[in-house]
Amino acid sequence: MIGQELAKLAMEILPLKWGYIYGQAGAMWTAAKQKELEQTTAEKFEAGRRYGAKWIGHNVADCSGLVLYLCKQLGFSVPHGSNSIWRECLSEKRIIGAKDIPAGALVFKLRNGTDYYHVGVYVGGGKVVEAKGTQAGVVESDLSTWTHYGLLKQLNYSGAEEKDESLKGGSAVVDVPNNGTVNVRESPAGKKVDVLKEGEKCEVMSVFTSGADVWAKVEYKRVGYIMAKYLRND
Repeated sequence: MIGQELAKLAMEILPLKWGYIYGQAGAMWTAAKQKELEQTTAEKFEAGRRYGAKWIGHNVADCSGLVLYLCKQLGFSVPHGSNSIWRECLSEKRIIGAKDIPAGALVFKLRNGTDYYHVGVYVGGGKVVEAKGTQAGVVESDLSTWTHYGLLKQLNYSGAEEKDESLKGGSAVVDVPNNGTVNVRESPAGKKVDVLKEGEKCEVMSVFTSGADVWAKVEYKRVGYIMAKYLRND
């Protein structure tokens, strides 16, 4: 298995609007579960008691629970806890610096020198998918706020670094032969949400590898994903 598969799964969750509940790992949140949570008094569940009702009817996870769920889809297990994942599950551990990070690497936030208190999945293009908190849910964030990364022992990251493709961020046009069209998707290889015709313009927000393909996150009248080979800079 390759690291990009983990990144792809994380990207596919984004449009599903997952929520955040501490201690959860992908289960559907129900009114009964919320009521039970509201009867607890532990401080770690305070945010869930106050804001958790907004996630009723949605799948929910905390930060390490999201990673646990994604890894389970690929057929292996990790502990529920970001510090445990950092200690037990990584073949390489590094401070985030100038070197490219492969898609599918786990990224962490460190406090007090020893507490890797938060974890997310790097998906390429300088972006991370994370279960951010009870009010935000599962969202895409910038890599710039993270401090460390690690490679999971069970995944192969060889050749997985972000590619230096000719397409760059900024203005671009659809470049499809014979007056063709290109599909716009809600996530890399996800559901088709629109089409653009040859010559139509968009703004490239990022270019990254997902699976075996290079994708561009673009913005025009909406935000979507297009295979990079069908775009050229304007």
